[in-house]
Amino acid sequence: MVNRANVVEVEREEREAVLDVALIPVPFVRPTITGKFRAQRTFLNLDQEIKREIGRMGGGILSRVARSGVEETTVNPIRTARNETDLNIMFGEKWDEQNGLCFLCNGPLVTKSSNYLLQPSPDRINSQDPAYSKANTSITHLGCNLAKNKCTVAEFEDWLSVVRGDPA
Repeated sequence: MVNRANVVEVEREEREAVLDVALIPVPFVRPTITGKFRAQRTFLNLDQEIKREIGRMGGGILSRVARSGVEETTVNPIRTARNETDLNIMFGEKWDEQNGLCFLCNGPLVTKSSNYLLQPSPDRINSQDPAYSKANTSITHLGCNLAKNKCTVAEFEDWLSVVRGDPA
């Protein structure tokens, strides 16, 4: 073929024939599968420090899942979780949904702090449910997570009010 993949001059008759072709608009409908990768994109677009914290949280969950039912000084509770990639993607979505704020106190989550209590922590909303699922998991400060761990929601909210300086 002559001029393959190059510009070719169109003769007058050809040009007129092409311009006379009737065009029929076709509505573009985005395939439903395109939304399938939204969660992965959310995770990939996060700051590197946030991804590192998400990886640490996911690794901690998988470690607890691996120790489920193993006798030590106590028996580790049964917990379930997805694989590491799914956990990272889930936490990327959670971080985005929570706007980088602690689910419990609504304070900013930080990725670079030497303060142990400020590190992001995965929290099962319903502790009776062993699953670290999207519906049952949030991201909190470790301090907030530990504070609410052995008390009722009302007791935690009372504690939070005092910590914030509201003595009532």
